[in-house]
Formats: sequence, structure tokens, C-alpha cells
Amino acid sequence: MTIAPQAAGLSRGRAAGLLAGLLSGLFSALLAGCARDGAVKPASTVVIAHETPVLSLDPTFDDAATYSALSNVFEPLVDYDRQLQVVPALASVWRNPDETTWEFDLREGATFHDGTAVRAPDVAAALERARRDPASRVAAAFWSVESVEAAGAQRVRIRTSRPDALLLHQMTQVLIARGGTPEEIERTPVGTGPYRVVRWEKGGTLELAAARPEALPDAAPRGVRFVTPPGPDATIRALSSGEVDVAAVPPATVLLRPKPVFRILSEDGLTTQILWIDTRRQPGRTNPFADVRVRRAVVLALDRAEIARQAVGHATFAAEQAVPRAVFGHDPSLDPIPFDPAAARRLLAEAGFGRGFSATLHHRDDAPTALVARAVAGMLSSVGIRLQPSPLPWEELLRRQSAGDLPLYLMGWVFDSGDAASFFRDTLAARSAGLGRANAGFESPLADQLFDQAASTFEAPLRQALLQRLDRLVQEEVPFVPLYRQPETWGVGPRVSWQPRPDGRLLAVEMALGSGRPAK
Repeated sequence: MTIAPQAAGLSRGRAAGLLAGLLSGLFSALLAGCARDGAVKPASTVVIAHETPVLSLDPTFDDAATYSALSNVFEPLVDYDRQLQVVPALASVWRNPDETTWEFDLREGATFHDGTAVRAPDVAAALERARRDPASRVAAAFWSVESVEAAGAQRVRIRTSRPDALLLHQMTQVLIARGGTPEEIERTPVGTGPYRVVRWEKGGTLELAAARPEALPDAAPRGVRFVTPPGPDATIRALSSGEVDVAAVPPATVLLRPKPVFRILSEDGLTTQILWIDTRRQPGRTNPFADVRVRRAVVLALDRAEIARQAVGHATFAAEQAVPRAVFGHDPSLDPIPFDPAAARRLLAEAGFGRGFSATLHHRDDAPTALVARAVAGMLSSVGIRLQPSPLPWEELLRRQSAGDLPLYLMGWVFDSGDAASFFRDTLAARSAGLGRANAGFESPLADQLFDQAASTFEAPLRQALLQRLDRLVQEEVPFVPLYRQPETWGVGPRVSWQPRPDGRLLAVEMALGSGRPAK
């Protein structure tokens, strides 16, 4: 799983346009400054724009942009291909000697970027740090793990406390870095991926170079630069001018710019944008959202088709359930809840909130997310729920979300494991060691029981049925409200050949410059 920022959308209004123009000019000046300093973009370098910057070089920090960029530098034991099938990565072979033991044999001849050989003790230490470090945001992948050890020089053994059908999938999320602390890794980032770090400015540019140029496909970039333009309009200008080669662009770009100088590529994507709700009963004060009738009223009061239309340009992206259609665990038989403000008002009155109440809605501090926040606030105000939108910097929003310190907030969820079980583990299971790390306060013994059964079951039909019961539980108990599905829409400049991945990662080795063909 990776946390995603809220959806992008083109800014509206003259004031927003003027601000975007100013910021775009500053961004262009920054690139020009790089050129004057000798960092001219060579023909063999691809420039990739993310909506949010790379926040850390420590791969246990799993924000979507950071994870995507660092996937070029560090490798997991196993990875996903474009069909979301598990394939070898740093491990070439894996096996289950029994239902609670996993063994991974490392790829023969694998080396770190400094030329030293990769050994099982190095990998076991990296996994243990990801598992135990209090700051690790991928610790949930180890929720069932009892021990990690080197079984010789080339084999890593993981023992679990119980059968865990998710473990292999979860290992795709854990990138292997050498180093004992985040500070050491950021000071000297050493991985085994196709690119190595050349320069990084926290909150700014990340520059990579090929670790072993001779091992790359002929047409693959020899250098990669990740940048963060100051908003969607600046991104589009940078694509149009050729300053950026590949960038996420607002879906509305397809409508507003029918003939751009760059190509537009789209994938359905695996991201659902969600309104998260703290459902806890709080000593000394009333939390209206602790009452399921209030939460159901929220769902009835939100016109999710209209929110999707405003956010991504089309009502068909409204999310009637959190789990996308392409993800294992989606329930196609689940009937959508209709938009019914009158019924919402009746439920609020029944719950003792006939006069409504006030609350704060936290969200990322950018114009597209503010647009969604205003739409949600406007719809809920019509039934008496008065929301005050409160923007936060992305890094601060992540910190408070991780600490469980946000009563009501907007944030996306990327289903990059292709399996809904990890989503339910993180969002519905009670917060404990390795579980419920994104749970905003929901408690349900039934949810815990269903997840426990699904995670221990290797038979696909039974697991599917258990996950679909969790889909229905979410609709009934409303621990959060799925709003819309975020399509992956990319602008690609004329000198790059590339096809987006369903998991949204931007892997430079899969791109081709000039007339070359991208690697599959």
C-alpha cells in the first residue's frame, strides 16, 4: 500500500491562473539555473514530474511519490510485473517449506551500488529495520512475522506466527537499503536497483544515474531527474516546453487541451480517494461521527458522481466502494447507496443532531484538493453538517495521519498490492502491532475476525468471499467514505516511449528515449 495525495485538477479562476503563472515562471527559472550551473539535461536523461516531492531517501517512508522514485534505486525481494503478478527481484527463487516459513534465495551475482556483494545478512538486517523501526511506514507488511534471519550467505528465511497469505505480496512493498538508520541511508543511499542517487534536495530535486549502464536496455535513460512543479498548470507548461518528459497531469487535461504538444496516456489506476472519519467515542466531548447514523447520513448527503465530475472530469469515476474493480476483493454485487439529502437529514435528527454540528475537514494544501474539500463541505452543509476546510502541508498531513490525529480528512489510497486484504488490515483492524496503522478510530470485532480469516486463507474463492463481506461491512458501518476513483493520466513528451503501469510507479528502466522501444 502507498498513501496517495488527493486528486489533481486544473486550477480555476483568474487569481489561480496568475499564481500558477508566477510559480511556473519560478520553476522555469530554477531549471534554467540548473542549466547555468552545468546541470543541462543531457539527451540521455529523462525528467519526471511528481505532484509531491521525494520526502526521504529511506525506502521505509511509503508516500506514493517517494516510493515510486525510490523503486528506481532500491529493489524488493519480489516485485510486481505490469499484470500485478509476483516476479523475482532481489530474490530469484522462493519457497514454502511449511505454511509458516518462507525462504528467499538471493539473485546470483547481485551487488550494491558500491560494488560489494549482496549477502543474506545485509538483506535480513534491512528487513528487520523495516519491521522494527518505530518510524517505518512499511512495518505493517510484517504484521505476522515472528523472525527474519540469514540462512547462509544467499538465503533469507522469514518465519510467521501463523499462515499468512499476504506475505509474498507484502514483500513487494519493502525496498532493500543498506544502512542502520534513516539518517545513514539519506547520507549514503546504497541500493541494488538500476539507478543510484547522484543528488537530492529534500522537498526538491532527486537526480539519479545508471548504476551499471551496460546492464540497461539500449534505449533506457542513463540519467533520471525527479522534479515537482508548483501545481498542475506549471506541469503542463513544463511538458509543453520540453522541460519535463513524463508527468502526472489532471484528467481534465484531455478535455481542455485536445491537441497538446505532448501525448496523453491514461490507465484506470488503483487509487481511490476517500473521506476518512474518526469514529471513536471521546471522553469529555461528543463526537457525532461515533454514531453510525451520522456516518450513514454523510454518505447519503454526498453526490459522489458530482464530486467525481469536479475532481477528474467524469461522473463515472464515482466510487461506490473503496476496492477498485481490478483489485482482488472487489464486490460487483454491492448495490450503491443513493444520493438522498432528505434521508440524511432524517438520520441526523434521529441521532439527536437535527440542528446539525460543526467539524474540521483536513486536506492537502493544494488547489485541486481544496476544490474537492469545498465540494464535500458544500454538500454536507445542505444537511446541517458545517465543515471548515483546513489545508495542511503534505508531509504534515502524513505525520498526523500516521499518529491517528485527524478526526476528518481527505486522502487517497493506492491498492498497489492488487489485493484488498492489506487495505482492510491497515484501515479496519484494531490498531496494534503491525495492524490498523491507517485506522482512523473504527473498532469492530467482526471486521477483525473476517480479516483474520482472509489473511490466513490461501484458497482464492474463500478469500474472495471473506473480503467481499468486508466490503459490505464498510458500506453498513461507514468507517470511511469512498468518494471517487483516481484515473492515472500522464503527459509524455515526444522523445520518450513509455506505457504506464497499473500500480502507477514511474520506472525509468521501462522508458525508452528517441526511437527505441521501452523494456517490457
